[in-house]
Amino acid sequence: MSKRVLAASVLGLVVILFVAWSQPWFTLTIDPAESHIGEVTISGQSASFLPGALALVLLACGLVLLSAQRWTGLIFCIVLALTSVSGAFVTLLVVLHPIAYATKQLSTLSGLSGTDALTALVVGTRYEWGIWVALIAPIGIFVVSIVGVVASSGWRRQSHRYTVASRRGTTPAPTTSSSLASKQADFSETRIDDWDAITQGDDPTT
Repeated sequence: MSKRVLAASVLGLVVILFVAWSQPWFTLTIDPAESHIGEVTISGQSASFLPGALALVLLACGLVLLSAQRWTGLIFCIVLALTSVSGAFVTLLVVLHPIAYATKQLSTLSGLSGTDALTALVVGTRYEWGIWVALIAPIGIFVVSIVGVVASSGWRRQSHRYTVASRRGTTPAPTTSSSLASKQADFSETRIDDWDAITQGDDPTT
């Protein structure tokens, strides 16, 4: 898998995670004998801010991968894997203990406080699609990051174009056969002129 495909996959899943985080996660049914509230719907943003914060970390890592070298790409793939596991774990906690993440809303609506009192107030829980997508998206990012860890060994280093160009610019021009012949002709003419000067009694070396 190339870096661009890996980064595009991560960024796409992060967008899905952000959308799921903004949607309703679960609906709590309130005991009508205790309160007239009826139902309370809790969104991902109201339940916990951690999935959104972790999604920002995943987004940053995905953008860095676009220009990462071999070893830096490997490091950021590992960071992606660890962060995605953390995001899935946080969402799983909400699935297992939804009332604990809705105490503020329940206290405001019912006037009650305390986990035991609020738990007794709720008689049913219905999970919405947003919480399942928020749980699956980090798992998908984890799988993609593991593939990136394996594929990072085959990523090539970026070529230094400007360095190569500068080296090419300082390469001396090759000597052509015409210029070589011209230099030999000039040297022959100079030697003939020196010989004529000697025969005429002049010393060209003085």
